Amino acid sequence: NALNDAPFSRRQLLQFATDYEGHPDNVAPALFGGLVLGVQGDEGLHVEQIGIPPLRVVYVLPDFDLLTETARAALPLQVPRADAIFNASRLGLLIRALQLADYEKLALAMDDRLHQPYRMPLVPGMAAAFEAAKAAGAASVAISGAGPSVIAFAEEGHEGVKTAVMHAFAQAGLTSRAWILPIDTLGTRMAGEP
Repeated sequence: NALNDAPFSRRQLLQFATDYEGHPDNVAPALFGGLVLGVQGDEGLHVEQIGIPPLRVVYVLPDFDLLTETARAALPLQVPRADAIFNASRLGLLIRALQLADYEKLALAMDDRLHQPYRMPLVPGMAAAFEAAKAAGAASVAISGAGPSVIAFAEEGHEGVKTAVMHAFAQAGLTSRAWILPIDTLGTRMAGEP
């Protein structure tokens, strides 16, 4: 787009990418940064950007091949109503906890019954990595995307969380790479753009 004098707006680029990807879950935050809600409706894509303070996360990628198709296949076609309600009831709290950088609320809001219980057994050491992260001070831990990577939110002590998660994977026979990353709030930019 930039090489062609930007004929398309960011919203148009998002629609193209969403059409290609099938959903806006990954491309919307990549383009816009921060916390982005995206819903495909009859009239097109609706996107809401929600401001959040600067946060840092621990991201650990174990050396384990987990195809997205395999992770998707692990999910049941139907879930118990109680589990759907459990997850849906936490969405508002999750958004608010991220807006306020409220780590205590984030711990409750990131509980999950829809995908993590089914995907966790696919990766050696994943359950231990979650426990290790929390024991080292992470407020909440989640499988990032379909896996096998782990994302941990902590107010402080990021190095200790990173080391603990890497050690848990090592105990399961997996090497891993890890980063302490700020959450990008600007999205995709060309060099020199404000």
